[in-house]
Amino acid sequence: MRIVLIAGLMFASACTTLSDQAGTAVADRKEIVGLIDMSYEYIEQEWGKPEYDLPKTDGRTVKFKGVTTEDTDPDTGASEKKICQVKLDVNQEGLVENWDYEDCVYADPNAVKSKIATEPDDEDIDLGQKPIEIDEDEVIVLGGHIDSWDVGQGAHDDAGGCVAAWEALRIIKELGLRPKRTIRCVLWTNEENGLKGSKAYRDMHMDELDQHVLAIESDGGVFAPSGFGFTGSDKAKSMVEEIHE
Repeated sequence: MRIVLIAGLMFASACTTLSDQAGTAVADRKEIVGLIDMSYEYIEQEWGKPEYDLPKTDGRTVKFKGVTTEDTDPDTGASEKKICQVKLDVNQEGLVENWDYEDCVYADPNAVKSKIATEPDDEDIDLGQKPIEIDEDEVIVLGGHIDSWDVGQGAHDDAGGCVAAWEALRIIKELGLRPKRTIRCVLWTNEENGLKGSKAYRDMHMDELDQHVLAIESDGGVFAPSGFGFTGSDKAKSMVEEIHE
């Protein structure tokens, strides 16, 4: 898995690759029981410095990655280890007021089980779940364009779209998520009146065009999102509609 950022003249003047930055969190922190009203100083002694620390007027919010906990099935009593982020709200006195687990993944993907309820007897059916298959050769492109018309400043068209695409990569990294495919962020040039940037990208990646499974562009201004447009085959459209539902 790779997350790639490409910003361009022609199509690229700078290229930054964020390699294997996400992945499953490393299980190097053991769960601490009874966090409410616990001293944050003690937590840092046990876990070290947090990956995320946001000061606030009434305290701070912090996040720790790679915390190992156990999920117990109330029906069977079976337990599976999970690796999570832990979010803590710390007050001005340095005590934990609230906390929560976030973005948990099973330490052993082979042990993950999915259950569904069926009618009419609400019977649980154990479906099982295979480990996620990672295909680093498949590519998703997302981005915006860095050029604008000479009579405008280009803030909405399309600097905002560039930032939105860039931010998507940053959030994926911060959440510790591992995409199933390579995500490539491209900030196109000459989109408005020639498409030279996208054509140059096509030419440079001609040998892997068949591996591109999705292209996303944010070019509708920085307003409240209300939907998205789609262009593609009927088969691809049916997949999008299924996700939408």
